[in-house]
Formats: sequence, C-alpha cells, structure tokens
Amino acid sequence: MAKELTELGRSIGILVSVIIGGGLFIAYVAGFDQTPFWLFFNVWQLFMHVPLLNLKIPGFVATFWR
Repeated sequence: MAKELTELGRSIGILVSVIIGGGLFIAYVAGFDQTPFWLFFNVWQLFMHVPLLNLKIPGFVATFWR
C-alpha cells in the first residue's frame, strides 16, 4: 500500500511539474508577461511553507492544509 501511494505521489508531482513547465514554455514562446505566474508561484511557496513555521493554527484550517 505504501509503495502505491509513493508512486501515485510521484506521478502527481511529475504531472504538476509538466503542467507548470509547459505553461511557462508556452508563455515564453507566445511572448506573454510572466509576472502573474511568478506572483502566483511565490504566494503558493509561502502558503506551503506555513506548516514549517510551527504556528498554532485553528483546527479545521490545520486539517485542511495537511
């Protein structure tokens, strides 16, 4: 069971990377402004690193983030 979950997580990670990389490539080739993407990316980085700060977060929010 753990091996299947690990493989599923790896597959989802690869899929997300391909989607993000493909979107960046298409934006670069088409000459679009990449600022909105990088703003979105930076906000998600901050959001994903909140659990590492060891903050006391209300119950449902903490459960939702995990």
